[in-house]
Amino acid sequence: MPLIIDAHQDLAYNMLVHGRGYRRSAAETRRTEAGTPIPARAGDTMLGWEDYQRGQVAVIFATLFSAPARYREGEWELLAYENPAEAEQQYRRLHATIGWRTRRRTNFN
Repeated sequence: MPLIIDAHQDLAYNMLVHGRGYRRSAAETRRTEAGTPIPARAGDTMLGWEDYQRGQVAVIFATLFSAPARYREGEWELLAYENPAEAEQQYRRLHATIGWRTRRRTNFN
């Protein structure tokens, strides 16, 4: 059986900023977001748990994303940082959101 790998998913960012839950199918998320500003900001969601299962996706790499505040697109952009300390705080928040735990301290200074 071929191994399908999805090497870029902004899971934590989309969960925290747009309230997306990846336990739902993409179709269900699209129905939930219809008529909201989310698709214009983030695009239509492409995958959810049902879609991963149907496609037999075996490995997903979740990226941790937070932008410098100067690139904030609007007040809805909750994950933005002004300095290295805030960047680290955002990183830890994202890490906790997807249920990972750090084994070593990450230093952004």
